This record gives sequence, C-alpha cells and structure tokens, in this order.
Amino acid sequence: MAGQLDRAWVGIDVGKTHHWACVVDSDGKRLLSTKIGNDEVEIVALVTTAGNLASQLTWAVDISGRARPGPRPRPVVR
Repeated sequence: MAGQLDRAWVGIDVGKTHHWACVVDSDGKRLLSTKIGNDEVEIVALVTTAGNLASQLTWAVDISGRARPGPRPRPVVR
C-alpha cells in the first residue's frame, strides 16, 4: 500500500480468550486479518495498527451470547 487510505472498516469477532479482527477497504479488499488475545496491550496494538491503515475507521463488534457484567470499557485514545 502506497500510503494511508481515507477510510477503512474494522470488524471484531469477540471471544472469551481471544478475538479475530479484520480490516477492509472500500473495495472489500482485506488489509489485515489477525487473531488477538483478550489483553489490553494486544487490543491497543490493534487500534494503533488499524489507525495506521486509514484516517477514518468504522468499527463493528460481534458479540455472541450474553455480555457479562463488569467494568465499563474505557475509550482508547492514541
């Protein structure tokens, strides 16, 4: 890729121990597909990597089953 795209889409399939992430461009071309651990460091690394691919990202998260009550998620600022 010659530079950063204007826009890309990120899909996350959430699991208990790990997640799958896929980033695509406006043509549906896969830019990134990766397994990440359920760990803050790995999640922040994904946010950074995806942010380096495009200036505007749209995120979609797929969570199956019931969400477990717990602490509210913190926004990630880079």
